[in-house]
Amino acid sequence: MVVGGSSGASTSGATEGYVSVQPELLTIYEICDWLIDTGANVHVFADKSLFVSYQTITGKTVSMGNSSTAEVLGIGSVDLKFPSGRILSLKRVHHVPTVRRNIISGSVIVREGYELAFKFNKVVIQQFGIFVETPPYSPSSNGVAERKNRTFKDMINSLLLTSGLPKYLWGEALNTACHILNRVPLKHNTSTPFELWKDRKSSLKYFRVWGCLAKVLVPEHKRKKLGPKTVDAVFLGYVETSYALRFLVIKSEIPGIEVNTIVEFRDAVFLEDVFPMKIGIPSSVSLDDSLASTSIPEHVEKMTNVGVNPNSASPTHEESDIPRRSKRARVVKDFGSDFVTYNIEDDPVTFKDAMASLEAKQWKEAVKSEMDSIVSNGTWELVDLPLGCTTIGCKWIFKKKLRPDGSIDKFKARLVAKGF
Repeated sequence: MVVGGSSGASTSGATEGYVSVQPELLTIYEICDWLIDTGANVHVFADKSLFVSYQTITGKTVSMGNSSTAEVLGIGSVDLKFPSGRILSLKRVHHVPTVRRNIISGSVIVREGYELAFKFNKVVIQQFGIFVETPPYSPSSNGVAERKNRTFKDMINSLLLTSGLPKYLWGEALNTACHILNRVPLKHNTSTPFELWKDRKSSLKYFRVWGCLAKVLVPEHKRKKLGPKTVDAVFLGYVETSYALRFLVIKSEIPGIEVNTIVEFRDAVFLEDVFPMKIGIPSSVSLDDSLASTSIPEHVEKMTNVGVNPNSASPTHEESDIPRRSKRARVVKDFGSDFVTYNIEDDPVTFKDAMASLEAKQWKEAVKSEMDSIVSNGTWELVDLPLGCTTIGCKWIFKKKLRPDGSIDKFKARLVAKGF
């Protein structure tokens, strides 16, 4: 059995004022007198000689798994020595001489913030394995990552809209966005992430417009001697592990290469101004606000192809119902001279508005209470601004708390950080 870390354990020799954040596994091999019980609520030891501190008690019992009870003679601390030389001290260990084996409570270990894992022939207890550093559903507390995620989202949306490709290919767009950003200089550094990682500059000659039409040359061993040599495809991005490119086949006459499949080839001719998957509006059609007021017939007859005899005379063009611009003028609504509105929400929007209002005294007290609370809680710490970083602004939120009868209960002011 392997045992590492323990409930409420404290490591001897630790330097006060410092905290280790590296995962640590402490092991004991070939010990059969020790058991880890996840159903036990306390540590139970039978051997009194293992206790380094001991206090005799009376009148206390523990319930066993077979519904029986056992008397507790004392409570103390037990040191566990590991081959690494470290010593862990178990607190509040119950001395029960009638148990056959020493029991370490697994539930207590988990409650103390340790990870407990049972494997084939060992039990592992890991300390400092998982860290919870931010509260859930608070993206503003991780601003750097959230801003980068927004950059990726905007690039994905732009690539999909420009190319006309379906949304399920967002993963291909994301890979291309990452590939591009890794080769773009940083804001605070003229070098690119690729150059910093690979220690060499990257060539941009192979960059192509995402989603454009490509004539892809199929290798000889995948095509017949007589027949087409290329397939029509849409460019989807780059392969990180080779010099190949990724394509979505949209037209193929070569057996074995099906339409709507993604292939990886190297040789292709790109038509970077042609987007075969995009269904756009002809440039001759003008969209403006006048279309909103244009009268369009509700029922439109289905058009059919009519054959024309070249020897016959030119047909007479009858007057057709062409949409025309409405001549109705927009009239400003007049509610009358006796129309009155009232502003129900009279809370100040800015700090300046609050200090200029008739209730400035109450708002000043609310602001002072908020600042006293922030200082007493140690909400922030004054540090030098890191290189390449920008500060996040803040603003005051003012709100009146009302009683059920509508009267003012209190004036509340909160200082919050601005979102993105």
